[in-house]
Amino acid sequence: MKSTERFSDKVENYIKYRPGYPDELIDFLKRDIALTGTETIADIGSGTGKLSELLLKSGFDVIGVEPNEPMRLACEQLIGDDSNFQSIDGTAENTTLNENSVDVVVAAQSFHWFDIKQCLPEFNRILKTKRYPVLLIWNEREMKREGIMKEYNQLLTDYSIDYNAVNHHDLDAHTFNAFFSDGYEVASFEYKQPLNLEGFTGRYLSCSYALPQEDTRYVLAMDEIQRIFQKHEDNGEIVLVYNTTVYYGDI
Repeated sequence: MKSTERFSDKVENYIKYRPGYPDELIDFLKRDIALTGTETIADIGSGTGKLSELLLKSGFDVIGVEPNEPMRLACEQLIGDDSNFQSIDGTAENTTLNENSVDVVVAAQSFHWFDIKQCLPEFNRILKTKRYPVLLIWNEREMKREGIMKEYNQLLTDYSIDYNAVNHHDLDAHTFNAFFSDGYEVASFEYKQPLNLEGFTGRYLSCSYALPQEDTRYVLAMDEIQRIFQKHEDNGEIVLVYNTTVYYGDI
């Protein structure tokens, strides 16, 4: 399946059950990256608008670039008629934006889908200056934490279409060094997502690699989700723990 089509049937679950981003991320942008809140940010692979919405609330002008139509329409519905937001049908490799038109480029939960050799010159083309770095952002699950995080990761390994093939954790220092011209830095912020059973199920189903209902293992996956939830719930909720991690540098 093309990467630009993988989430077409997952939009509802993505909107409801994917984690957002912590307020510490905005503090980091203004304190460490020295953004003022007046910049124009290109959110590449903006999806349903989770990061775009936070950036807009923090004063930035945002251009959401998203090739998947159902996700782009969901983003437009979420944000509404905010005059500081522009929605674009484009890709990382061909944003369709004008040359020197944005101050900052961010990519949240999306860089691992890009063709790096093609998006690199495109990002250089649309950026106004080199004052600000490009920021690559992921909500990274606490993979090594015992308990529910370990069991949830095993669930994804056992019951998925191609989890190991598309998992962004396969990106390594070699990849980032090839992208960032003068090396890169990393910042990380803990983020917790409480979920009831419906939310925990929806979180799994929002993944691009989640099993479709017609898969013979789908019922087994649902049983495993319920078993994990019942084992770890407290007052009807479990908590997934992430590190919101930012890789940033000049390109």
